[in-house]
Amino acid sequence: MEEAQYTQTIIGRDELVNFLKRRGPKLIESKIMTEETATILREVVKKSEIVAACHSIESERFTQREHLQWKSGCSVAVEMRGLIPEDLLAKTSQILALQESQKETTKQIASLEEHIKKVFTNQSRLRENIKSLEKVSSSELVKRYLTDLNREEDDLIKTRSLIEAQESQKHKIEATLKNLNFEASGMARKLREAADQKRIGDHEGEKKQKKK
Repeated sequence: MEEAQYTQTIIGRDELVNFLKRRGPKLIESKIMTEETATILREVVKKSEIVAACHSIESERFTQREHLQWKSGCSVAVEMRGLIPEDLLAKTSQILALQESQKETTKQIASLEEHIKKVFTNQSRLRENIKSLEKVSSSELVKRYLTDLNREEDDLIKTRSLIEAQESQKHKIEATLKNLNFEASGMARKLREAADQKRIGDHEGEKKQKKK
């Protein structure tokens, strides 16, 4: 009796994911590949994705897209569960939210600083106008320029106060982000080390651990 054979060279996680999704089901159905082999290959992918996620978290460089992928689980998992633990997922969610707040705060500070530049330009123009009319006594135009100049000064004081408040908020966000990244990095390191130590296909070992 002849046995069906199938050979394909796979390099890298992406190719393995593509193989399991596109060819895996048909190969299992035709009994060319066993379900046990497919499970082992899924575990290889999952381990690789967990380690990659941990590296991203430890380096403090991950995106909203990656976070959503971690939340949805392993790309080839049969059961849809988060790729990383819920507590670590929550940390990364907080980090991403604070990063957005940090960007918005920085943007607001830049906008306020730009406003101050415009006020300075306007004040310079008003002073030049007042200087050109300084020989004119009791000029209504001079009074109006002086009123405008005072209003600009009030605007400057208010804007500087807003910048100080935003700078203070930015420092708080940065401090919180630093702490969260430190905590998340520690959690990711432990998860990565555990994943590195886990033997692929060692289900008997897992059962023994649960019984203890």
